[in-house]
Amino acid sequence: MSSIIIVTGRVNGTLVTENHPSFLKKYILHQGKVFQRDAGPLHHTKRTKRAKRMQAMLCYPNQKLYPDFQSFADDGWIPFNEEVQKYGYFCNPNAMWDWYSIGGRWADMLLVKTTCKDYVLGEPSWAIADKTCPAPDGYMWVSAARKKDIAWQCMHDWEIHTAKEHYQKLKHIFETGICEKDFYGKMNDIGISVYGEYVYQKGQSLSSYLKKNTISPKVKYPLPLHDIIDESMWRSRDDIVIGKESSDWSEEIDGYIDGLSEDTVLACVDYHI
Repeated sequence: MSSIIIVTGRVNGTLVTENHPSFLKKYILHQGKVFQRDAGPLHHTKRTKRAKRMQAMLCYPNQKLYPDFQSFADDGWIPFNEEVQKYGYFCNPNAMWDWYSIGGRWADMLLVKTTCKDYVLGEPSWAIADKTCPAPDGYMWVSAARKKDIAWQCMHDWEIHTAKEHYQKLKHIFETGICEKDFYGKMNDIGISVYGEYVYQKGQSLSSYLKKNTISPKVKYPLPLHDIIDESMWRSRDDIVIGKESSDWSEEIDGYIDGLSEDTVLACVDYHI
């Protein structure tokens, strides 16, 4: 079953899936309605005239949209392996992950000096492939490095620096209504929201913004990790008892990394279960 859009604009009567490139690049489906991305001078998500001419058909059966499996696969849902001439994935049925990569969406997690000799850049995900993450002068972002080579305090300082810049940009947008071309958000009298969550609210102070959007300076190793994995264990933040403060997980990360030798290689892994 999948969400389907009936396009009644330029291509009258065409059925496409919500994730089809012809739809996804310009539109988004929210609460059963179609909105255009990056619309108008403020580049807001908006119910434009063309978006209103599109009707969402939720839970439309794939069997009605595609005459056979090959049509479904060729539309981008199932990859074709040239080597074996078959559709599908190779996987270990006993594994925890159906895929993983060094870096991926988190290819810019570890900061080292540009003179560092031992590091791995990793493979950036397609989601960030066209983005360049700026770094302080003399430093670069990597996906894996030795503990002793990672600039932990510089990572703290850079996070605060970039958060201050983001705060000033959001405040300027809210007060002037002037947006940058690549800004995606929605503005009202309360503040600016992105995907339904406020990223800036009217009158919000810089200290309040930093408290919400940066890792506490009390944390020794500023890594927003979901899991810690090594050859002997897998520890997840989901294992933390409900009701405890989130800082407990940060303390666990600090304690784990403190116990590692300085030559230990730390790697950021992007995975999907």
